Amino acid sequence: MGMQLSWPLYLIQFSELAFNSDTEGVLKVTQSLSEVAAMQEIQTKYEEVLQEESILTQRISLCHEFIDIILKYISRNADSIHILTAEDIVTAVHTIGQDLDTELLHLKLEKGILENKLKSLNAESSELHKS
Repeated sequence: MGMQLSWPLYLIQFSELAFNSDTEGVLKVTQSLSEVAAMQEIQTKYEEVLQEESILTQRISLCHEFIDIILKYISRNADSIHILTAEDIVTAVHTIGQDLDTELLHLKLEKGILENKLKSLNAESSELHKS
């Protein structure tokens, strides 16, 4: 996502600027290095959130499939099973699905915040490289 900045390039720039006693240039490269580190940290967290989102989506889907299976079972066997127990079971699976949906909602919120931070850092980085 966005432009990937190169550590070796910054280190070479930093060495050249330090050698030439360019304090302002050294400060810019140092700032760039910290921005790269921040961007990489946010990018790593973003990738973890994407993976967790995928897992949660699969778990929610599984709950829905189980609910459908349980409802079909109840429909076929309503006269020979204890209906209140069956209702408790389907309600429990439904509650698990709702809890996972809530967790997914919070994860999507976190994902949006991370996307915003990445865009902001990319914009700052682009501005820094222009100057």
